Amino acid sequence: MSLNAIMGDRDGARGGNSVVAFAPPSTVRCCRSATWSAVEIETTEVLRHEPFAYEFTAPRHLLIASATDRYDGETRVDGLPGSHLRAWNRKMTFVPAGCQFSGWQKPRALCRGAHLYIDPRSSLLQTDLRFAEIQFRPRLLFFDRDLWDTTVKLRAQVGSSDQKQTAYAEALSIALACELMRVNESGLPAVTRSRGGLPEWQRKKLMQYIDEHLAEDVSLSSLAELVQLSPYIFPACSSNRLTRRRTVISPTGASNAPRACWQHVNCR
Repeated sequence: MSLNAIMGDRDGARGGNSVVAFAPPSTVRCCRSATWSAVEIETTEVLRHEPFAYEFTAPRHLLIASATDRYDGETRVDGLPGSHLRAWNRKMTFVPAGCQFSGWQKPRALCRGAHLYIDPRSSLLQTDLRFAEIQFRPRLLFFDRDLWDTTVKLRAQVGSSDQKQTAYAEALSIALACELMRVNESGLPAVTRSRGGLPEWQRKKLMQYIDEHLAEDVSLSSLAELVQLSPYIFPACSSNRLTRRRTVISPTGASNAPRACWQHVNCR
């Protein structure tokens, strides 16, 4: 699977998307949106369990808040190595104005996310913050609790027409800018790197299944099918503790079952 294979003949859309473009367009839709002085926010919904691609380049910053993991995919931002990280739940990506953001993924669930577009030239962010003068660095699939919480509060304002709530959203926009400045100056790594292994939901599913079949011989192919992975790549990613002793998950930190019980997993 590749970005070009999914995007097809979409060259005309490249190089200047004001919002994130998806292909095929029927796989993801914008549910609700709101625009304030400095921030525009879109809530998106994945409609199908099918691979889709995305891309974005614009003269404004983009902050993405993701709410679910993915089966497979690759994400790229100018200036950073691409990421194949599957654990997307509560992960954020920041794309500075002018940078290209692109990738593809196969979703694990039909879920919603949030795209926040920040205008660096907005007068709301200039007087004291001088936001447009800051050289922001891209960040790919990271987590910062304060920034996440501010994003959640802004997202909650979508659909509100109350004047007081609009003023609150403007204040949150300033807070969001301050949080982005703080993260930009912090020592957080620009890319969250995978340490190997499976997402939490797959590990739990495997452990539950093995616990329920301790008296049986369990094949690697059946475990791979359980978590919807190829039996050829499952041994490499199921655990960094996978050994030639035919142990899929180490009992240390995973279960109180004796080691002998975990060796009924056959490499077939």
